[in-house]
Amino acid sequence: MSQNLSRGRRLTCGPGVFIRTHPKSDYYWADQTKTPEPEVQQSIQVISKKTREIVKTIRLTEVEGYAAVHIEFNADGSEVWTSVWNRKDSKKPNGQIIIFDAKTLKEKARIKGLYAPTGKFNVYNRVNHVT
Repeated sequence: MSQNLSRGRRLTCGPGVFIRTHPKSDYYWADQTKTPEPEVQQSIQVISKKTREIVKTIRLTEVEGYAAVHIEFNADGSEVWTSVWNRKDSKKPNGQIIIFDAKTLKEKARIKGLYAPTGKFNVYNRVNHVT
């Protein structure tokens, strides 16, 4: 479901918490964490800055009760870091950080065994207002 923002319609398939971009990126990345549908809640959408169309939906997990949340670019904009966490039990090390190549949109790595990894803010980007 891609719709034009200028007409005040939804751009993603559901409500989320984070939308991020970087000056060197051609894309916006958005989570849909607040959506009730598990398949949507577990997916990140990559949106073209130029067309405002969804160019890729990436499902980060298919595990029941888990959600995709919190996108961050690294300082130079070459990587995008996303999180997967268990909405029901974040007191166990069952979360992951998934790292993507910001240009190719391909997964590069997974860091497993984390506790609800949503606080991975890029300090350089936050201090310098790079979003």
